[in-house]
Amino acid sequence: MISLVLVLVVVMSGVNSVVVLVAVGDPGVPGHITVTVDPATLFSELQQSPIPAPAVYSAEEDEPETDYEPDIIDVDNTDHLRETFHTLATLFRKNSYLIVGEKAETPDVLGAANISYALAWGGCQQNPESRTDMLLTDEEHDTGNLIVVGGPAVNELAVELGKLLRITYEYNINESFKINAESKSIYLDLEKYPAEDICIVYLREYRGRNILMVWGYGWQGTLAGSIFVANPDTWKDYEDCRMVLLRWKDLNEDGLIQESEITVEESL
Repeated sequence: MISLVLVLVVVMSGVNSVVVLVAVGDPGVPGHITVTVDPATLFSELQQSPIPAPAVYSAEEDEPETDYEPDIIDVDNTDHLRETFHTLATLFRKNSYLIVGEKAETPDVLGAANISYALAWGGCQQNPESRTDMLLTDEEHDTGNLIVVGGPAVNELAVELGKLLRITYEYNINESFKINAESKSIYLDLEKYPAEDICIVYLREYRGRNILMVWGYGWQGTLAGSIFVANPDTWKDYEDCRMVLLRWKDLNEDGLIQESEITVEESL
């Protein structure tokens, strides 16, 4: 008699998922192994969403392990400045990289341009180098000051650094999305998307280099966050802050992201 065992293996890599069905025959009968890979049909509904179904990390859990963390080299790019929006241009004045996701939509690139303008306005003497998450070299990744534009659905670096900096999110498909960082959080009712979106703008020093993360649930939130960063007045209004959680609402229903439609709900 031949026994049959079906093994379901789900391989997660950023936003891509692969399902592997392995059928294993009786151990005594050689050659009874088949492998079927079908990612396109099994996850078609999930891929239509701006954010994949994530593993939700709790702030109380131990820091998740990452493949690259042990390779990060301690460097000193900060000149011992306190990481606040007031010092943004100085913190990223050298050895800095603006990173959008390889899978990002065009508005993320526009958002990166907004941030580059803000740094130039603030007196940054050296423009950040432009990269995608796939083109960033290991040395740049491990030693550079990093500006990450776009969220976990489209930017692998947002996934990795989010774990290190304990930026978490809770996603209920077609229902809600919530971003958590330190003691603050912001909630989005997905029935209101895309006419409403949320975003985190988070500045931190990590092992001697500076990290700025700007990402929303969808591209609307990310672009709203970059518009917020690009306004010099916000640097003054939140000069002692390193984080804001903001909301964008399409008040005039024109589908465009305008500064007057952006409000800060939490700051730190």
